[in-house]
Amino acid sequence: MSQSTAVSRSKPVNTKPEKPDGCPLFPHASGRWARKICGQLRYFGKWDDLEGALARHAEESDEWNAGRVKHRGIKDEFLVRDLANLFLTAKTAAAKNGSITAQTLHDYHRGASLSAGSCGPLIA
Repeated sequence: MSQSTAVSRSKPVNTKPEKPDGCPLFPHASGRWARKICGQLRYFGKWDDLEGALARHAEESDEWNAGRVKHRGIKDEFLVRDLANLFLTAKTAAAKNGSITAQTLHDYHRGASLSAGSCGPLIA
């Protein structure tokens, strides 16, 4: 009879660093430096790059505290109304070629107007 051997496949344990004195960030269990801003956790970098995390925190925290969300990767503002206009342009073309009815197009216009009014100015 053959004997089986159990193989341990546990992940290596990362030791959580201590929070440096005077540092606004704390080491989160996800392996990143974090801070709670306006009631939400914000992450600023991995544990092994405290200097980079502090630099990013200094760059972005004023925006978060002021309520202005700074989205990485968006070069210019992209407004909800811009997205709605792109959608409605495509649906108007669909209505012209008979793919959708005039009533459906009207419903899309109404929904887009409500969405743009309630979502706020920026889209992620």
